[in-house]
Order: sequence, then C-alpha cells, then structure tokens
Amino acid sequence: MKKVYFFLLGAMMATAAFAQKLQSVQPDWNLYSPQSASAPMKAASLEGTDIWGYYTAEDFANDATIILMGMEKPCETLVGYVVPCDNLTRNSKIQGVRLPIYDPSCLTSAEVRIYDGKGKNILASKSVTPSSLKQGYNDVVLDEPYEITEEIIVAYDIVTKGTTQGAKYPLLVASEIFAENSFLIFDTFKNTGEISDLGTKYGCLLTQLYVSDLNLNGYDFTLDAFKGYTSPNAEFNATVSFTANLKEAVSDVDYTVSVAGGEPVEHHTTLSVASGLYKTGSFPITFTAPEALGSYTVEVKVTKVNGSEESVSSNVAKGSFVNMGRIIPRSVVMEEYTGTGCGWCPRGIVGMEKGRDAYGDRFVGVAYHFFNNTDPMYPSAYPRLGWSGAPSCFLDRSGVEYDPYYGSGSDVCDDIDELLEVPAFVDLDVTAAFTSEDLTSVDITAEVDAVVDGTYEMVYILTADGLTGASFLQNNGYAQYTAAQWGLSADDPLAAFCKGGEYGKSPCKPIFNDVCIAASYTSNVSKGDKLTLAKDEVKSSSYTLKMPVKANLLNAIKDANYDVYAVVIAVNADKTVANSKRVKVSFPAGIDEITVNNDATEVARYTLDGRRISVPTSGVNVVRMSDGSCHKVFVK
Repeated sequence: MKKVYFFLLGAMMATAAFAQKLQSVQPDWNLYSPQSASAPMKAASLEGTDIWGYYTAEDFANDATIILMGMEKPCETLVGYVVPCDNLTRNSKIQGVRLPIYDPSCLTSAEVRIYDGKGKNILASKSVTPSSLKQGYNDVVLDEPYEITEEIIVAYDIVTKGTTQGAKYPLLVASEIFAENSFLIFDTFKNTGEISDLGTKYGCLLTQLYVSDLNLNGYDFTLDAFKGYTSPNAEFNATVSFTANLKEAVSDVDYTVSVAGGEPVEHHTTLSVASGLYKTGSFPITFTAPEALGSYTVEVKVTKVNGSEESVSSNVAKGSFVNMGRIIPRSVVMEEYTGTGCGWCPRGIVGMEKGRDAYGDRFVGVAYHFFNNTDPMYPSAYPRLGWSGAPSCFLDRSGVEYDPYYGSGSDVCDDIDELLEVPAFVDLDVTAAFTSEDLTSVDITAEVDAVVDGTYEMVYILTADGLTGASFLQNNGYAQYTAAQWGLSADDPLAAFCKGGEYGKSPCKPIFNDVCIAASYTSNVSKGDKLTLAKDEVKSSSYTLKMPVKANLLNAIKDANYDVYAVVIAVNADKTVANSKRVKVSFPAGIDEITVNNDATEVARYTLDGRRISVPTSGVNVVRMSDGSCHKVFVK
C-alpha cells in the first residue's frame, strides 16, 4: 500500500513541441493494491535477466518521490528514454519492458516501442491489451529479444479515454532522479517529429528494461559525494555510499583517501555485496582533522576489490569538510508558502506541528500566508524565496524546495534531521519585548557570536500562534476522501483533515500557528543589520517591528488565546541560514504605571509571560483596555 506522494501544486509546464500542458497531481485514491507493494514477480521467461533503468528500485509502492503526470485532457501520449550502447549494454539483449501503469481502465490502447537513437524509426514493438494490465508494474515480454548495437530509445505509446482521473495523468515519474534523456516526450499533437527532454527538470520515467547478457566483466564503482563538519585535531568520520555493477560478489575493498590534496593513504574494509547490476552499499572513512580552521577537500577512490586491482574502475568521490573552532548546535527554520485558499495546504499545517513536536526549540517555523490575498493572514512583508507552489517550504534557505509534510521523501523530519547535523555558524542570544504600553510594536535584540569569520544578514520576523476567527477558514482538498483512500493510516496526523476527521470538511476551521504577522522586509530586502564578524567576535543587532493593523488579524488577536513570538534569522553570504532562534515576546517593564481611563472596558487579559487568559488568574495579570491602554493588576 502506498504511504505518501510528493505533490507539486501549480507545476504547469508547456514544451515547445506541443500546445498541451503537462501537470502533476496528487492521486485521489490508493495507487497500488496491497499485492503490488512487494517486489513484483518476473514473468517466467524473464528469469535470470537484470533490470536496467534510470529508476532502479524493484518496489516503488512506498516511494514518496513518485508523482503522477500527464496532459490536461485524455489523449495519445508517447514517452520514453535513451538507452546508451556502452561498455555495459553493448550486445546485451532486451528481453522485455517493465511498464508502470496508474489506471489501466482508462486505456484504449498501449504499445511498447524501440526506436533508433533519433526517434525516427521503429525497430521493434509489442502491442499490449489494456485489459491485461494492472495497477503498478506490468511485465511486457518482447516476441524476440532486441540486441543493443547502437543507442536507442525505448518508449511506450498509450491512448487514454475520459472516464477516470487516470486518463489525464497516466505517467509515473520519480521526481528526485534528474538525468538527461530519462524522460522524453514525443510530439503527438502537431506531428512535427520533435522530441523534448524533460528528465533534468521533472525527473525520470519509472519504465525499466529486462536485459540479459550485460557486460558485467569487472567491478565498476560509482561513489557519491559527501561532506561534514569537525573541529581541530578531532577525528573526522564519514560514510561514502556507492552504486556498483559487479561481475562477482565483493567481500572487501581497498581505497585511497587524500585530504586537502595530500598524498593518498590506502585503507581496507570488509564488505558483503552480491554480484549484479546497481548494487549499493557504503564504507567508512576516518582521519584526523588538521589544526588550522577552514574548508578542506577529500578525495576517495576504490583501488582493489577482493584483494586485486584487476578489472576495477571507480570515479573519485569528491568530499569536503569544514574545520570549525566550536561546534554549536543549530536550530532549523522552516519557511512555508501557504494560504487559506490552497486545498492542499493542510499538509503544511500538520508539517509545522510535526516539526514543533519533534524538535521543540530547535525548530523555527514561519508560515507565510500569501497564496491568496483574501487570506486574513496575508502578510504585508515577507521574503521572496522562490517557492514554485503551495504548500512548499525551504529549510534553512538551502535552495532546495520541500513539501512541508513529506519533505523530499516520506517525512520532512528526515530532511530536518540532516540539517540539524550541520553546526551553526553563529550562536544567537535573542530578546524581544513590546516596546510600549499600547503593545503596537516589538523591540528585538540579537547578540551574534561568530563561530567562523563571516558576514551575516539579520532577518526579523514576528509570528503568532493560536489564530482563529470567523473568516479564518481553510480550504481542504483532503476532505473528499477518507484517510484510507488517501493511503494514510488512521494515526497519521494528516488523517485529521480527511473525511471523518476532526477537520474533515472544506472549508475547515483549524488553529493557525507560526503565522508571519510582520517582517523586516521591504521589496524583498531585509532592513536588518549586516554584521561582519571575525571568529569568536560578538556584536549586537536590534530592530523594531510593528504589530499588524489589519482588522481581521486584530480581531483574531483579540478573540483568540494567542502567543506572539520573535524569529531572528542570521543569513550567510551565500543566502543560506547560519542559525535561527524563536523567542516569546515579553511585556514591557513598568506597564503597571499607566493611567487607566475609567470609561474604558477590559478587552483582553494576559499572564506576565504573554499567555492569553479568559478569566482572572492568581498572580499579576496584564489587562488591555478598549482605549488601547494596558495595566497590571494583582489577583489574589
């Protein structure tokens, strides 16, 4: 059963080759039956073959990177990818094609084709009866094996009818694997013969080949890049992951490690990797970090397999690490694009809750409600970080756009975990207080302690928790179906927004937290200080933010049990986040000295730490009056 799917809202795209538009969607129901959740069985005639493809997983039912993609209306769709004729594939034989299908009931015809490298001539083909297809992977056995003697394009042509949503969105694409020639679409509308390559922009097709007689004559390792952080003279540990094509099983490898361009040092480790195509694994590297601070490169290369240098090929893995004077734990800031008019934005509401629950003070959430300008929480100032659609977010402004609930995979917390491993470049000590008795502005001061030399741009944001009101209604696309129909378990937090859940209506009325109500931005530029600091230097920065004046927000603040927080973000020169912090806004000292207008009435009451209370509570209460004044009262 599928768990989750990555959703790209508003990913509208038009290629030069055709007038139709491609778009990706969130599936409306379970995409795969429970039977297809395990690795599919090969057809008997395909036993002993290897699986070749840009997407290499045997089982994709639980892979959150998979999206549906298709045309705006039912039509003929012809897509494929390039199969090179290289040292691995030359003279091997394609025995069949593993074809992923979303909804076979929407198909009127289907055909697998092998074209020449230019996509002009059909070299082989196999028609498929739609009624024989199932949801998930389908094995299509070729009538005759096709020998690869030149670069070719393997494609499939399907014609859909307008009976189900699957007719509009028949393509399955892995949205995390970007490679040239991995997603080609043929012009079937204008018949120009043009082919567009979408692989580097939208991901690769899930189509795979059953291939025999691959040239697995050696040990071919592809090593992944890596990075890390350490302190002077400390032991640095990292893991190098690899994908390998292996003629025989591997029990051990030798590899060299070169730090900062130094002489390569030989290392040895034991492994247990079976022979075959696309075998994955990892091995550790360890060395002592130098004394001098700064950034360093590391190069790693496999030199021997099973004690021999024969038939071993390996790229050089490019690693890096930063040698820092101090290791300061960071907080991670999630900045989300959302809005009440967005039907899928409940994912962001729940994603923020997940982050707060999992990480406490080390999670800094900011929700920018600018999806629709009718949103009562529409901010007057906010950064333009480059969101492509809602809901989506940036974590520590890394330049990678994430789903605020699923992240890059099945759980955004996995992505946050990775970022939390990166030490902070600055330490932050933040205070925030209402400036005056009328509570219309907030003074924020940040003390910035540099761990490394750098220039840091200061960003100041006010967020509010507990916002609600008659106009605070959230569109909710999840209310159309039950949690089970969305592929969600009953205890999944997102299930609350599905039919039958606590918020299972559209529109619904959740409590809005982490809402940006003011920010230091004007025309996408923060008016906060830019601080240039040397290592271990400490400087202070301050800023005053005005509380909102919009009637809707003022009513929410008046009527809701709300909290106001100040968020401070220190931004590196490369626009990523050096560190961030979120603190509660306190009330000003001496507020009890205000003269009270006897004609004014009480409109709100708070504890000293800013918590809204509905009745007088023992201790000192802060009372806000209808004339805007505030005073302290002591309640026995």
